[in-house]
Amino acid sequence: MDQLIIYKNIGTTNGVVLLIPVPDCGLTIEQIAAKDVPSGIPYAVINKSDLPTGDDAMFIEAWEADFSTPTGVGADHGIGSYYAVIGYNPDGTPILRQEQVIQ
Repeated sequence: MDQLIIYKNIGTTNGVVLLIPVPDCGLTIEQIAAKDVPSGIPYAVINKSDLPTGDDAMFIEAWEADFSTPTGVGADHGIGSYYAVIGYNPDGTPILRQEQVIQ
């Protein structure tokens, strides 16, 4: 898959989050974005060739993107998307960030 998903790094003032889909996962890029982008957060689908290169690629916290005309917004799938999932417990249940994502 040559497409990636980016969205603003919520909880910080700068940077973006870069989602790299697993090849042959069986989901479309839109389905991946709907499940992985936090609820209500605008995202953009970009090509790998659109990523910064050289010195500009070193600090993802300094990357900037225009989300004024996003590809879409993260879907609301219940509490797991209302609170940011930051990891998983050994039993497979999600670890949720304690503060709510700003909507």
